[in-house]
Amino acid sequence: MNHIGNVIKTLRCNLGLSRNDTSKDICTEKYLYLIEKGERNPSVEMNRFIGDRLGTNLFTYYEYLDCNDPIQVYDAITRFNLYRRSSDFKSLYSYNRQIMLLPDFQKGRWKYEIEVNRLSCMAFIEQQYDIVVRDAEEILKRMDKKYLEEEFTANLYVLLSTCYQCFNDIKNSERALEKAYKKIENKENIPRYNQVIISTKLNNMTLCHLNGKYDAAIEDGLWIYHNKLGSSLGERSNYTFYYLAYSYYKKEMYQEAFKWFQKCLYDLLIYNNPIAAYYISNYNLFYDFLNDKRISSEMVREIKSCYDFI
Repeated sequence: MNHIGNVIKTLRCNLGLSRNDTSKDICTEKYLYLIEKGERNPSVEMNRFIGDRLGTNLFTYYEYLDCNDPIQVYDAITRFNLYRRSSDFKSLYSYNRQIMLLPDFQKGRWKYEIEVNRLSCMAFIEQQYDIVVRDAEEILKRMDKKYLEEEFTANLYVLLSTCYQCFNDIKNSERALEKAYKKIENKENIPRYNQVIISTKLNNMTLCHLNGKYDAAIEDGLWIYHNKLGSSLGERSNYTFYYLAYSYYKKEMYQEAFKWFQKCLYDLLIYNNPIAAYYISNYNLFYDFLNDKRISSEMVREIKSCYDFI
C-alpha cells in the first residue's frame, strides 16, 4: 500500500523542489520528511497547503494509493477520459496499448478500464459490434461484485446499448441503458463520473430518436448543454447539438432545429473531429439540413473542406 507521502515526494522531486522549499511556512522540513516516509499523516489543511505549493490537488490521489504508481495511474485515467470525451479513439487505442502491460493495469479495477478502452476502440474504429457485445457481456458476468457500481461498469453498459442499437435490437439496448442509469444515479457531483453521465444521456438521446420520443431527447440534450457542455466545450457537444436539431425538426420546430444544427457545424469546425463528423453525417436528415438554404453556402464549403467525406 502506498501512502500520500510517496505522492508528495514524487511530485516535489519532479518539480525540482527541496523539502525546505516545499515545507516553508507550512510545517517544519523534518515533519515533511516524516510525511514522505509515511510516519506522519498530514491533516486536511496541510494536504491543501502542500498541494497548492506543488500545484496540484493531493486529494485526487487518495483513491489511487493502492497502486504501485498512483500518479501514473491517475494521469492515465485522466487521459482515458479525455480521449473518450473527445471521441478520439485512435489516440485511445494507441495509449491503451502503451499502458495496458503496466503492473497496475493488470489487476483490480484498473484492468477493467483497459477493457473498456479495448472494446470502445473495437466498436468505433473496427465496427465489430458482435464481438464487443460478446466480450462485454462476459466481462460483466465475471466481474468482481465489489466493482459492479464503478463508472467503468456504466461505460460497459453504455457501450452495450450502443452496439445493440447498431443491430436495431431496441429492447436489449434499453435494458443495457437502464442498468447504466442505475450506476450513475446520484453521481452528478462526482467529477470522475462526468464522462459516463454524458455518454449515458447521449446514448439515451439516440434511443429516443429511434423510439420517436423527441421531447425526452430534447430534455437530455438541454441538460447536457446547460450542466456540462457550457463549461466543457468539445465534450461531444457536436452530437448533442445534432440530436437536438433532429428532435426539434421532428417536432416541426424548424427555427430551433436549424439553430442547433448550425451549432453542430460550428463545433465540428472549431474542434476537428473526423470520427464524430463521420457518424453525424450518417444520421438521418444530416444532408437535408446541410443542403437547406437556411445554412450558409460558405459554412457548407468550410465543412466539406474540413471533412472530405461529407
